[in-house]
Amino acid sequence: MTGESKPVTATVRCTNPNFMETTNIGFYSSLVEQGTGEGVVIATGENTVLGKMSRLTRSDPGDEITCIQREVNRFVLFIVMAAMVGITSLWIFWVAWLEFVHPTFVTLNGIILNSIAMIVAFLPLGLPSAVTLGK
Repeated sequence: MTGESKPVTATVRCTNPNFMETTNIGFYSSLVEQGTGEGVVIATGENTVLGKMSRLTRSDPGDEITCIQREVNRFVLFIVMAAMVGITSLWIFWVAWLEFVHPTFVTLNGIILNSIAMIVAFLPLGLPSAVTLGK
């Protein structure tokens, strides 16, 4: 669960009363580097550790907004506001100065494409998948 790649020697005996800290439990995607062994499945689906964590992140429609939802909403609002300020500044700069001083430098089609590019550039790459998996 910690993501460490350091090998741990596992035995039949329990090494810690907290099953999350004991070395004789192998979680999904645990690798056996050396030796042989047998495993017993003690939980599946919603009853696993990851299933319990998933259950904590889900909410019913009647539930209040969770902290993670509040933080994602705040982050998305910040991104939207930054994009809008950037695009508005780009248009004001173009209309007020660039169009008159250098009329052939950027055309109307170019400024529209730049605005779309700014919207795409402001969107973090992992945000849609992170928000989708969190729900």
